[in-house]
Amino acid sequence: MLNDAQQINTNNPRESRVVSDGNYVIKTPVSTNKSHIAEWLRKQHYANMVVGNLLAYKDKVGGYFIPKIINISDGENPSVREERVRGDPITAEYFAKLLPEQQESIYKNFSNFLHDINHCNPVHDLEYQLGNGFADIIEKTKSYLLKEDIIKITQAYELFKSHQEMVASFVFAHGDMNENNIFYDKDTDTLSIIDFAEAKYESADYMFNHDVAKLTWLDTNKLIQEYAKISPYIRIKSNPDMLKLFNDLRSIQWTGESLIAQPKNSKIYMMMLHENITKLEKDYVSIIEYIKNSKQFHEARRSL
Repeated sequence: MLNDAQQINTNNPRESRVVSDGNYVIKTPVSTNKSHIAEWLRKQHYANMVVGNLLAYKDKVGGYFIPKIINISDGENPSVREERVRGDPITAEYFAKLLPEQQESIYKNFSNFLHDINHCNPVHDLEYQLGNGFADIIEKTKSYLLKEDIIKITQAYELFKSHQEMVASFVFAHGDMNENNIFYDKDTDTLSIIDFAEAKYESADYMFNHDVAKLTWLDTNKLIQEYAKISPYIRIKSNPDMLKLFNDLRSIQWTGESLIAQPKNSKIYMMMLHENITKLEKDYVSIIEYIKNSKQFHEARRSL
C-alpha cells in the first residue's frame, strides 16, 4: 500500500518520509540507523503527548486545526499514522496573494494557537522547567557541599519559584516553526500546524523574535498585538537577572547530575559546581536588589 502512496514532503526530508493515505498521512524514518530510529520514535511519542495536551485545551479558544496522531508503530517497520492537513504551506509568496481578510484570519488563528500551546502545559511547575528531580539532585549532592552552599541554592530556588513571573513568562511553544509546518486552506479558511517534536519551554521573547520570526511573511509586531488581546498577562521581554538565576539553577542541576553519575571525575565537577554556586550568589543578590527597588518604586507611585 505504501509503495502506491504519494510522497508529499519531497523537499529533502531530514527525518521523516511522509506519504499521503487519503485523509491520513503515514510517516516513516528516513534513516535506517538503529539509534537514529530510536530517537525518531522518541520524538514521535513526545509529539503525541504534546498534541494530546493541546487538543484537550484548544476548544477554549481554538480556530485552527491540529492533526491527531492515530497510531505509532514501534515494531520492525516503525511508522506514524496521523490526520492529514489540508491547504498549502504558507510561504511569503503564497501569503502575499491572499485576500486581506484571509491574512487577518491567519494572524488571529495563529495567535489563538500560540495562546493555547502556551497554556496547555503550565509554566508554573518549576520541577518541569528545571528537569524532573531538581530537589532530589540537591539532596544527593549534599555530601559534596558546605552548609552555606545548600542554603544559597535553596534560597535561590525558593526565590525563583515565588517570583518567576519576572522571567518574561516562560511559555510552552512549538519550537520549530517554519513554512513547512504551517498551512492554510483557502476553501475552508483553516489554519493548520504540524510537527510538535521540538516543542519546549522558552521565553515569550524568544518565541516571537526567533522561532515564529523564521516565517518570512510574518509581521511580528502585528502578531504580538493579536496575541495580547487574548494573553494580556504574558510578557514579551524577560527580566535578564531572573533569566540568569534560572540558568544558574539549571547549571547547578547539570553539574550535580554529572557529579553523581561520574564520581571518578568528581574533582572536575566539584570545581564546576562551586563556580556555579558563586555565580548563583551574585545573580541572587542582583534579583533581591531589583525586587527591593521595584517595591519602593511601586510604593512611591501609590503615594502620589
